Amino acid sequence: ENEMIMTETYADSASMDGLIKRASERGLQPNAATNAIVKGEFNVAVAIGERFVLGDLTYIGTERISDTAFKLMCEQPGTIANGYTGTIIPIQAIAGLESAEITEILVLGEDEQTEDSFRQEYFDSFNNNQYGWNKAQYIASVNDINGVGGVHVYAHTNGNREKEAGH
Repeated sequence: ENEMIMTETYADSASMDGLIKRASERGLQPNAATNAIVKGEFNVAVAIGERFVLGDLTYIGTERISDTAFKLMCEQPGTIANGYTGTIIPIQAIAGLESAEITEILVLGEDEQTEDSFRQEYFDSFNNNQYGWNKAQYIASVNDINGVGGVHVYAHTNGNREKEAGH
């Protein structure tokens, strides 16, 4: 019992549940899995909310791009749909539909954050204090955008000083 308490108390040895509790004290939560967003192209307009199948994956229409192109969200979260394009089949018949195809992956789906990655994020939070849109805050904010895999921030060395000084 005491050994378990000691194990769960420290972030470097805690289980994922214990780590989540410890990290929540710093306002951190592990990133949940996200859904891939794809472009579906059809020969006719389809209604938002129509559902389609491609293999074991299902997609739902979420937004119109043009008269016959729509954003579809894969209903299965994670990276599972990231490599799939091709013909899709409507779950319910759609009048006049002759072609339906996923032509492009617009936003990659992401898997749930791993325990190792979340543990590292927790420890990094002690060294990377985010404030006033400093480098650490830019990195954290950009990494929070769905589909972004990484970011590097370059400092602007001179700002507007040349103009302000009359050069």
